[in-house]
Amino acid sequence: MRTFAARWAAADILARRFEAFVPGFRTIRYEDLVADAERSMRGIAAHLGVPWHPCLLEPTDRGAPWSGNASTRAARTGLTLEPEQGMRALSPGEERLVERLLAPRMRARGYEPRDPRAAGPSAARAWIELVARVRIVREVEMLDAAEPEISAAGADPARRGARLPAG
Repeated sequence: MRTFAARWAAADILARRFEAFVPGFRTIRYEDLVADAERSMRGIAAHLGVPWHPCLLEPTDRGAPWSGNASTRAARTGLTLEPEQGMRALSPGEERLVERLLAPRMRARGYEPRDPRAAGPSAARAWIELVARVRIVREVEMLDAAEPEISAAGADPARRGARLPAG
């Protein structure tokens, strides 16, 4: 669970950086997309300046109908909150641990922890935040070593070498 929490925190850190520094970047919650797909997709289309069309409600992969998770070969149509094959629900103890480790980030993204004690001080939460930041640094270093010409600004030659601000 600590690995999951560190990955979730790292993803949240990156999403917040993109929200702050990349014009037009927008994050949506999967649950919101599933609960009201049309409303969510209309909002995304408007945000992108794309005309609304009902085909935006059908999942695709590069224009072809999406057939589901390639690792499970499970066919999918539409959107669902059902767990993927091979996934399981968290036990109550695991749920409390995740809430303790991620409570402030969960609240900021609209997830209310069930355990009211989750918001209290936590040395483990501080550790998870540190691990998340270290993971980001390592991933960026690996990207830099593998693709020195590609940066957070993309492949635009005019912006090569641009980096997201630290923080």
